[in-house]
Amino acid sequence: MSAVKRTDLAVAIAKMVANSKDQSALAKQIASYLVSHHQTKDLDTIMRDVMTARAKDGIVEAQITTAFPLSPAVKAQVEKLLKQEYPTAKQLVYQHSQRPEVLSGIKIQTPDKQLDETARGKLDQLTRI
Repeated sequence: MSAVKRTDLAVAIAKMVANSKDQSALAKQIASYLVSHHQTKDLDTIMRDVMTARAKDGIVEAQITTAFPLSPAVKAQVEKLLKQEYPTAKQLVYQHSQRPEVLSGIKIQTPDKQLDETARGKLDQLTRI
């Protein structure tokens, strides 16, 4: 049996996410598939492809990382920025992760763009000079 192309798999997963009522069961199903097909090492890439497929359907997902909780004012600014960057989006979805190692600032990642305004990101840039 030939392997399913990663992009085809991502499109299929994106469709299942859109139609699934039980996200937990779907996550288990996807994990089972990836394990049985020895594709767990590709999980990050597959998930980026899923985000890209969902963006084509008008659902833009962003990963937001900060050292501290997001205030309502920052949430509003992030939503405004995302709406400016993706004016045709039908829905904006974001996941926030709080990671003290970024020190301060904010990092916003979408399937095709990244804005890193964290202190850690700036320090990493300086060390590469």
